Amino acid sequence: MRRTYYDHEPAYRRIKDAGGRGWDDLHPGAAPGSYDALDAFLADHPLGPARPLAIDLGCGGGQASLRIERAGYRVLGVDFSPTAIELARANAGSEMRSIKFLVADCLSMPEIPSDAFDLAIDNHTLHCLVLPEDRRRFLAEARRVLGPGGVLFSETMSAEGEPDFKELGVDPKTRIDEHRTRYWVLRDELRTELAEAGFEIRSMSLRPQPERPNPGCTIVTVAARA
Repeated sequence: MRRTYYDHEPAYRRIKDAGGRGWDDLHPGAAPGSYDALDAFLADHPLGPARPLAIDLGCGGGQASLRIERAGYRVLGVDFSPTAIELARANAGSEMRSIKFLVADCLSMPEIPSDAFDLAIDNHTLHCLVLPEDRRRFLAEARRVLGPGGVLFSETMSAEGEPDFKELGVDPKTRIDEHRTRYWVLRDELRTELAEAGFEIRSMSLRPQPERPNPGCTIVTVAARA
């Protein structure tokens, strides 16, 4: 039973029971480029000798967390699903020395101190939040846990790029899917959300997704805490 509409615990239980390691195993081959933008961001932002601290918001099975750790960061991955965190810890194995995983709700993380991180990652979590107040809470928490000058990386589904809303089961007026678990945002709308949360946008671009069965785009954003 879902505790809230963005609770992916039932899905992660199915993934675990089937021997999977993370979200991509729920629909194998459906999103082969799901980490391309994150990999490009990490490659374009080389680190100095220090090991900065990153938080992976909605880490799932830890696949993004592992990429971030291998790029030189110390990482905290958080997810609302206990089974996702269980999978993430198993996937990390010996790399747990530099990665910690915590069951937490990204909309409210009182157990995590403010100003603690250099980098926050939203690799396909924000579009799971369909209510405006929940999206505001998510971005406010991302800003709160970032230190001065900290950076937010976000990749989220876009209503631009002519996605096939009919085939996707999405209401073209609300841009919410029939299950009320995914939201397709517009660039100007996202700019407003980020500004209201206290972020300054450094870059924002559309990433085409020709590999997906319903061609569309995601919005890739790099923003700094104002």
